[in-house]
Amino acid sequence: MDVKDTRQRNIVLRHDCKAHMVVGMRAGVWTVIVFHAEHTHPMVSMVGRRQFYRSHRKVPEEDFQLLQTLHNQNIPTSKIMGALADVRGGDVRGLPYVKRDVSNIRTMLREAVMLRDVSLTVEYFERRKAENPNFFYATQLDENNAVRALFWVDGRTRSLYHKYKDCVFFDTTFCTNRYNMPFASIVGINNHTQTIVLGCALLPDESIDTFRWVFERWMMAMENMAPEHIMTNHDKTMATSISKVFPNTIHRCCFYHVLNLARKKLGPNLRDGNPFADAFYACIYGTDTPEEFEFCWQHMLQVYEMTENTHLHNMWESRKTWAPVFFRHSFFPFTSTTGRSEGLNSYFKTLVRPGESVFNFVQQYELCQNLMLDREDNSGFIMENTTAPLWGSWSIEKQAVLFYTREVFDRFQKTLQMSTRFYPLRAEVEELCFDLVPNPGLDLRTYRVQVGLEEETYACGCNQFEMCGLICPHIIRVLVHMNVRSIPDKYMLHRWSMAATTPVPDPGSTGGKFGVPVNNTLKYNSLCRKLNSLAANSCITDDTYAVVLDMVDEAKKVVAAMHRARVAGRQGQEEEQGDAPEPRSANVHHEQQQHGSNLNQQQEQQQHGSNLNQQQQEQPVAHETPSINNLRNPTRVKPKGRPKEKEQRRKPLVELRDEANKKRKKRAEEPKVMKEPKPKRQARKKKCPFCKEEGHNLKQCEYMLLAKQFKDAKDAELEKTL
Repeated sequence: MDVKDTRQRNIVLRHDCKAHMVVGMRAGVWTVIVFHAEHTHPMVSMVGRRQFYRSHRKVPEEDFQLLQTLHNQNIPTSKIMGALADVRGGDVRGLPYVKRDVSNIRTMLREAVMLRDVSLTVEYFERRKAENPNFFYATQLDENNAVRALFWVDGRTRSLYHKYKDCVFFDTTFCTNRYNMPFASIVGINNHTQTIVLGCALLPDESIDTFRWVFERWMMAMENMAPEHIMTNHDKTMATSISKVFPNTIHRCCFYHVLNLARKKLGPNLRDGNPFADAFYACIYGTDTPEEFEFCWQHMLQVYEMTENTHLHNMWESRKTWAPVFFRHSFFPFTSTTGRSEGLNSYFKTLVRPGESVFNFVQQYELCQNLMLDREDNSGFIMENTTAPLWGSWSIEKQAVLFYTREVFDRFQKTLQMSTRFYPLRAEVEELCFDLVPNPGLDLRTYRVQVGLEEETYACGCNQFEMCGLICPHIIRVLVHMNVRSIPDKYMLHRWSMAATTPVPDPGSTGGKFGVPVNNTLKYNSLCRKLNSLAANSCITDDTYAVVLDMVDEAKKVVAAMHRARVAGRQGQEEEQGDAPEPRSANVHHEQQQHGSNLNQQQEQQQHGSNLNQQQQEQPVAHETPSINNLRNPTRVKPKGRPKEKEQRRKPLVELRDEANKKRKKRAEEPKVMKEPKPKRQARKKKCPFCKEEGHNLKQCEYMLLAKQFKDAKDAELEKTL
């Protein structure tokens, strides 16, 4: 039999065995009627191998439930086998099924989701919206009713956005779902300096219209409150869409990506020790004003003759989007890169696979969101129940520890320590100014702090407060020198305070029955905990197990009857009204703010709705769908980059040796053909280095001789003149 690359199926041995047993009811008693014990084949000797019979390999219901739970968390199959084995005593060989059975079940679960992938996702969003009316989502459909883009924001994010809209980050990433749709995340910074998600989207591409659609839906979810500052990658499509949707927002490009691209384009010019590299970095990091930066840049290009360099010209044209001196008065706290977005995307990729469905992708996003909320709650607990040790005895430090969160106070404390590196000198000017001179032996710059005693204003040349919302060490040193007891309130930014963590109650959290959880997820978790405890106590004896099993069956009947009564009551109410309810649209961004709104909000909605209709007439990108069940999955897009070659099967040494022998025999049987000799390479004629003509060298060149005679005559004439 020839060895093929495809998988070969084994042939099951058949022995026509007649061993069997027949049992029947006789006089009310089960009786063995027929029993044939002779086998025509030897029995499997080892007990551990009998489980591999197809008739013996079955996955029990309780194992299937646990397997499904582990599958939803994207746990590998080998680890699932280990968890199932621990439940049954710790030995994988004791399981009544094998690893392939678990893999087949996981494939079945994935295929069940793939058939209604987007429909399940929208149904999940509808359930979230029923639990919390502030939940927002929007879809973008094509002419075939297939979802092209998906955007969603949870209710808690919408409630906290007005506190943290001063600085947001936007970035996209790939390889997160089976449709190769880029995942776009809008993140911000909370008062604990932690990353929070302010919006998510799955996009069909990275075009200007797509980014504009995302930003418009995000503004609809956030009540048209545009962010004050936004940072993205150095991408023209993002910059164009931001300028159209957020005309008054300060846009900054990631500084790391700009420098990384410059190192690739300029190559050896930016290596260590190169004079141009020293001038390049000095121009970026050593300037304080835009005018100084522009003068140094042009001077650098002229000195090193780089005025014709294309990449440096592009950097000069876009200097206002990346150069640090243009953002000395813009709020981008403690960062100049999009590392927060990229860090979130990198962490999120550890929870999903490249071939993940959209429904499972959203589930894992919820897990990531809950982990971030848990981290925030932990920081709040530490802040409420502990106190930070003080470094000194200054009153401003005691004021800061009671105002700031723990993470921000740690930064303030380091700033307080840095203030001891300087000593103030009164500047000889009309205004009250101090020059902060570094202590001897420290290679630090000198900054000037301007003080307004009546207005209680302090302005430093480093602009740390304007960029980060935290006063700099130079101002702290001046406060200590002037014996100021407290920091002015205008320099204690509220977004870094403990008060910013005040929990915002979700709509629907009040009311209902006392002691009953407010949403379905909490109800499910509460029931699971109680039923798990009941199952643990009931499996001790057979009698308790049978009693509890009968009670569970009765409870199922009661719950089913209550569901039927509820459905019948709904149908009766609809018949009394006479009008059937309108089907809910999958693109619900028009109805997000209709719950719990007053007359003023309705008037604002009409104004926003008219503006939105004008935008949709200009760019009809969003479509509504009559039913959730009619939604189609997105079309799979080929990933960018070089296509991967299919991995070939590794052949054993015996097969490789046989192939080598066949090739050797084939070459021996073929008639030998004499190859034509290669033509000799003609010698290249040398050219004269001076006149570039052939046939002579530099010593025999007549033009060289004439040029030498002319030079000698000119030198002789010059000597006579002198």
